[in-house]
Amino acid sequence: MKKTAILEVKIKLENDVLVTFDSFIEISIDCFICKRKHRTIGIKFDENNAKCFKENHTYPAKITEMKLTDNKAEYYIEYDYNEFEDKRYKIPSDNVIKWARVHFKIICPTCDKEIKCSTQNNLSRPWSCYCKCGQLLYTEKDEMPVIKNSR
Repeated sequence: MKKTAILEVKIKLENDVLVTFDSFIEISIDCFICKRKHRTIGIKFDENNAKCFKENHTYPAKITEMKLTDNKAEYYIEYDYNEFEDKRYKIPSDNVIKWARVHFKIICPTCDKEIKCSTQNNLSRPWSCYCKCGQLLYTEKDEMPVIKNSR
């Protein structure tokens, strides 16, 4: 069965800091192919299949759309799901995304250095990101990304 979800990320940037969101994200879902719960799946925009990292197989998931603004990104995800029982722990599967990581690049206005960053919804917050030159780039206060699973 086809499922959909939306990941929303909004970065509270400091003055003159620029962000560029990556087209690659990671999510944690129950993988019906290897029949295991909580598998990390990597998805890249414009690719028709994703990858289950643990077992190194393709997974039927894709980012159907990315909506980007100066400091916000929305990733629209479509994926296949079939019910199963975890082959090791004998626990029923779930059809929702439980965890997500979004990658992005920040450009420091002080030294012009490009910094590769990511955020995920299970980080301890508040948390601030500084450039090596000492410039405050952004602060995370709220859980991100926000995961909106369809039912």
